[in-house]
Amino acid sequence: MAVDYSQHLCPYLERRDSRCAGVLTLTNLHEALSRCAGDHQYCPTFHRIRLSDLARDSARMPIAKSA
Repeated sequence: MAVDYSQHLCPYLERRDSRCAGVLTLTNLHEALSRCAGDHQYCPTFHRIRLSDLARDSARMPIAKSA
């Protein structure tokens, strides 16, 4: 049975977001592997980036006009 590791990886890992730079270091390798390739849903940086993306996306949505 093959394990799909993609669902365990943080979706922002491939974006190389600068907000992740503090975690993605050799000094913090253990934390980076456990968060970025494990429990990223518990990472405060993941949530900050996600909220920022959601806010940006909602700002781009056109406002519906009432008839």
